[in-house]
Amino acid sequence: MVYSHNTTLVTRRLKRIGENSVDSYRTLAKPLNPIHEDALKRFMHAQRLDIQQRYDNIFNEEIHDRLRDWEKLKSTIPLTAQKQMFKKFIFDEQLEAYRKLRHESKAAKLLQAVFQGITLQHNLLVSLGEKHFFEYLLQNTFPDPINCVIIIDHPGLKVILDEDEWLFYKKQNSLTTPIEKNMFHETKNGNYEVFLKPMESIYVPFIYEHFNISKEEDLNETKVLFRRWDNGEPVSILDLRIDQRPSCVHQTIRFYSEAACQFQKNLLISGIRGNRRILSIRSIDPTIKVALRNRGVEQELVISAFCGEAGSSRVIPLILYADSYMYRYNDRKVTF
Repeated sequence: MVYSHNTTLVTRRLKRIGENSVDSYRTLAKPLNPIHEDALKRFMHAQRLDIQQRYDNIFNEEIHDRLRDWEKLKSTIPLTAQKQMFKKFIFDEQLEAYRKLRHESKAAKLLQAVFQGITLQHNLLVSLGEKHFFEYLLQNTFPDPINCVIIIDHPGLKVILDEDEWLFYKKQNSLTTPIEKNMFHETKNGNYEVFLKPMESIYVPFIYEHFNISKEEDLNETKVLFRRWDNGEPVSILDLRIDQRPSCVHQTIRFYSEAACQFQKNLLISGIRGNRRILSIRSIDPTIKVALRNRGVEQELVISAFCGEAGSSRVIPLILYADSYMYRYNDRKVTF
């Protein structure tokens, strides 16, 4: 959940001497999540963002460092040579500013400011084999109903369509936001669609799975675009930053087998502390087949893999889960 902290200005009207009236206060505050009713208000909001961006570009720390370096340099240079150095300094600054303006047009700056105003950044700290659930607040800032298209270009990120699965993740994270059945629909090209009423706000459930991602893919950053279906105008942008954290191996078992043959092993799970059960299992290596068999109170783990040549070893990484959605690791020690 994202919280916005805005400054508030409270003014109080002073009473006259001998006056016994009610105190008068006036509060000036910036509204949370401004709703732009028409294109003119959206344009004025973009102009204010552009002015703020120009201010940040001019009065940044890099410019201050260059000015401080110039003041130090003037103290070591004779007065006769300072004029030439000053002219060269001004010329270099103007040349650098001209180069920036040459490559950045007014339309590009306005477009960048508009995108910055509708973009929200969210950070994820992921572990191998775990899923990460979060909800994104999507607002329809238009006075008419729209069909919003959700475009995702990352294979590990998706929108939850099943109501029971959504409810499970909300209970695990202690969220009380509303749930609506059949709210999202998946298209043929892999995108998602949702209908929004005028000025309506909904929560979009996302699940990120750090499992089916190869090492060659970029895991650092991805963007989710929310745009209108009729004209393609962007409604909101989710800037997702993904950081990886190392995984911990809870238990290791060593097997010996013949070379160049199919290896199969059945492991009996005799007990877990707290009388808990393993509800799902998966292998990180797709060439290894694993299965979980329930035999009354006991459970049996079946592993099938191909062994290499003599003298070689193979690692079979397995992940045990305490839920059927493969959301979190089983945090209890398993006895085989």
